[in-house]
Amino acid sequence: MMYIRVLPSRRNALLLSQPLLVSNVERYVTSHFRSFGTKPNCSSKISTTIETPSQSWRIPRGSHSIRVLDPGELSLNLGPRRSMNMCQAINDALHIALQTEERSCVFGEDVSFGGVFRCTAGLREKFGPHRVFNTPLSEQGIAGFAIGMATTIGSSAFPPFPPSSLRPSATYSSTPSTLNSPPSAPFTPSTSQAPSPMVIACAEIQFADYLLPALDQIASEAARMRFRSGGDFACGGLTIRAPCGAVGHGGLYHSQSPEALLAHIPGIRVVVPSGPAEAKGLLLASLREPDPVVFFEPKILYRRAIEEVPECDYEIPLGKGRIACRGSDVTLVGWGSQLRVLLEVAEEFSKGKYSLSSVKTKPYNGVSQYNAGQGFQKTSSPKASIISCEVIDLRSLQPWDCDLICSSVNKTGRLIVSHEASESGGFGAEIVARVSKKCFDRMRSPPMRIAGSDIPPIPAAHEGLYLPGKERVVEAVLEALHYG
Repeated sequence: MMYIRVLPSRRNALLLSQPLLVSNVERYVTSHFRSFGTKPNCSSKISTTIETPSQSWRIPRGSHSIRVLDPGELSLNLGPRRSMNMCQAINDALHIALQTEERSCVFGEDVSFGGVFRCTAGLREKFGPHRVFNTPLSEQGIAGFAIGMATTIGSSAFPPFPPSSLRPSATYSSTPSTLNSPPSAPFTPSTSQAPSPMVIACAEIQFADYLLPALDQIASEAARMRFRSGGDFACGGLTIRAPCGAVGHGGLYHSQSPEALLAHIPGIRVVVPSGPAEAKGLLLASLREPDPVVFFEPKILYRRAIEEVPECDYEIPLGKGRIACRGSDVTLVGWGSQLRVLLEVAEEFSKGKYSLSSVKTKPYNGVSQYNAGQGFQKTSSPKASIISCEVIDLRSLQPWDCDLICSSVNKTGRLIVSHEASESGGFGAEIVARVSKKCFDRMRSPPMRIAGSDIPPIPAAHEGLYLPGKERVVEAVLEALHYG
């Protein structure tokens, strides 16, 4: 058992894989709680009866204004916006969390100086080394420490979360700035209000490939904590950030997309944003989520994707997808970096760049079937077919928005799921299986998956052959449309 847990009734309840002295571990953990104004009692019992809490595990928000968005509401007026890439949007979300939740922490490998991708730049300088700090080069240790921190404060052994009326109020405002010039609005809780007894533990795993050493902690401890304790303990407020995906030079240790592996674990939320505005809202929702969350960040989008992002504190609910592009002929489903490939394909089809009539077909059991071996042809002819693709951004893989996809497939009759991870055992298989069961009588063609090849990560020179590019998606759309 690796996770670190502070129980008031046991002096030796801090467990580590390394043979550290309990007194040293207590001193280390205590130093990080001291700045919050609360010190864990590691040496004496609390003389009160501990009962299973009846309150919701939803982490309460401060009295400052937070906008919880419905799907698609990012287009509404949410106040001032500024241009951000995804790295800056994540940084902005972490700033808001650290300012509005005084007992929140951000930690991981090289986090103090900003991380290898600079997503945490400026946080240590503003919020101090007790709230933004480096960890040893041990993913198992990072996950264990994060679980222990979230479990300690999110348990019934401590006073229940106070109502929002007792939470310190804060006003967050960010001015146009760079990552080296973070928002300067200070967090000044009222002295007449009780401090929040919760902790948000945001751990960063430097690359998603290195989630595997931490998998035992995540699957065996974080995911099961509430169930194994009968509700006495939970990991609410635990978010593990993990940059994922190929970026052109990652090779075998920095290119993987293991989201399906984590989505297979009951009790874990899995989130994959597709752009800056999505990343900020989803990360803020994840940090305040009552269940542990693994937050995948496609590395290739860190600086390529630039959007006008609202400056306010807003959340995008987990488990709700969005329609990124409306259509009527075929449903395309993706998440993360693959969504941009699907949107590019949808745009080209809407402009008539591909001709259906020029593709040879052959009969199959009385049904006209597309001959994939003949490929496809681009055309600029005015007689080219206009194909309307509906593109869905799934956002969350656990839970995922099955109703949204089924509603679209019932309209189009065709489903294509695309993701960067390898095809066999990928999350696209789960989507295809469930949607096929619910929409079987409305399907006009077999559902398809366009995914990465079933090979280990490869050198940059061959990466284009591994990744599911635009050409493969176009061919799948044409194949689907040539069924009856």
